[in-house]
Amino acid sequence: MRPSALTRTWLGWGLLCGLPLLVADQWLKRLVVQTFSLNDGLSCWSGYLQFMYVRNPGLAFGLLQRVPTVWRSWLFLGLTALALGVIVAMLWRAAKFSRLLQAVITLISAGAVGNLIDRFVCGAVIDFMVLRLGNVSLPAFNLADFYIVLGLCGLVVHSWLDTDGIGF
Repeated sequence: MRPSALTRTWLGWGLLCGLPLLVADQWLKRLVVQTFSLNDGLSCWSGYLQFMYVRNPGLAFGLLQRVPTVWRSWLFLGLTALALGVIVAMLWRAAKFSRLLQAVITLISAGAVGNLIDRFVCGAVIDFMVLRLGNVSLPAFNLADFYIVLGLCGLVVHSWLDTDGIGF
C-alpha cells in the first residue's frame, strides 16, 4: 500500500520543520557540554531557572537508571522505534491531518530522535535545564524533553477538538 499524496507532502513538511528542532536540541546540548563541568551550571531569573550539565542514563525523571547499560540501550532503542513506528503507520494510513496534529507529530518525533541520538553518542541523555519553584525543584530536562511534553499537550488538545475521529 502506497502512502497518499497528502502523507508524502506531510512527511516532507514534517522533516523540513522537525530538522531545525533536532539541530537546536543537539546544538544546545553540545554547548552545555563544552561550557559546564558535569553537575555544574548557573542560575538565572532569581534562581527559578538553572542551566546545569546533567547526564541521565534513565528514562524521564531518571527511571530505569539501574538497569544494566546494554539492556537499557536496547530497551530505549526499542521504545523509541516503537513510538516512531506508530507515528509513521498513522501517517501512512491517514486520509487527512489537522495542522495541530502535524505539529504534535513533528514535536514528538524531533524530541524522541534527539534523545535517541544522545543515548547512542553519549551513553546517556544530556539534560541541562532545571526549574525551581520555591522549595520544589523539577528534574533536569532538555529541549527534546520540552518538545515531547509540548507535543503530548498538543495531542490532548487535539483529542478534545477532533470531532471526525481522525486523530489518535
